[in-house]
Amino acid sequence: MSKSKLRTKIIFLLLTAIIFYSYFASINYVKADYNIAVGDSFSYDITKLRNLTNTSTSINIGAVILAEGLSFTINVTYFELPHIKYVIKAEGSPAEEYALFSEIIFMNRNWDDLTEEYELTGYEVEETSTTWSVRDDRFGILEVDYWKADGVLSKFYANNFTALVNGLSVGEVEIIRDIGSSTNNGAISLLTILPMVFSIFFIATIITKKKA
Repeated sequence: MSKSKLRTKIIFLLLTAIIFYSYFASINYVKADYNIAVGDSFSYDITKLRNLTNTSTSINIGAVILAEGLSFTINVTYFELPHIKYVIKAEGSPAEEYALFSEIIFMNRNWDDLTEEYELTGYEVEETSTTWSVRDDRFGILEVDYWKADGVLSKFYANNFTALVNGLSVGEVEIIRDIGSSTNNGAISLLTILPMVFSIFFIATIITKKKA
C-alpha cells in the first residue's frame, strides 16, 4: 500500500472515530433536543428598553435591574426536564436564580415540529441554516430568534406589544445575544475541531513514515 493511500486510510479511521465519539457524547450530554447543560453561560446586550413615551426606562426582575445600554448574563444552574433554572446577573445588580421565562430563553431544538406548532397558532416562522425565528404582528410587533446550535435565545424584539405594554408599560425592547462571549459546553466549536484535525494529520504522517 502506498504512503498516500495509507495516510488517507488512517485519517479516515481517525475522523470516523472522532465523529462517532462526538455524536454519542452529545447524546449522553444533553437531554431531549436541548443542547444546554449546567454551567453554560449566555451574554446579552439591552440595546433598547423604552417606555410608552419612547423614553429610556428600566424594569426589575426581582432584585435584578434591566435598563437600556446595560448587559446581563444568564447561567444555567439546573437542568432536569421539564425544569430549567438559571441565574441572571446584570451590571450593578445582585444575581438571582429563576425558572421564570425559561421556556422563552431555552427552546427544544425539534425545529420541524415547532414550525408546525407555531404556524398553526398564527405565528410566522422564518428559518435559516443558523437561526429559527418566530414573528407576530397581531398584538403589536414581536420578533424572537433562536440560535439553532444550542436552541438558546439570540434576539428578542418587541414594539407596542400588548402583553409588555399592559404588564410592564414597555413600548419597545430589543435584547441581542453576544454570541462571541457565550459558552455552551455541549456544542463542539470550530476552535475545538481544528486542533483535532491538525493532530490527525500529524499522527498520520508519523505512522506512514514508520511504515515506510
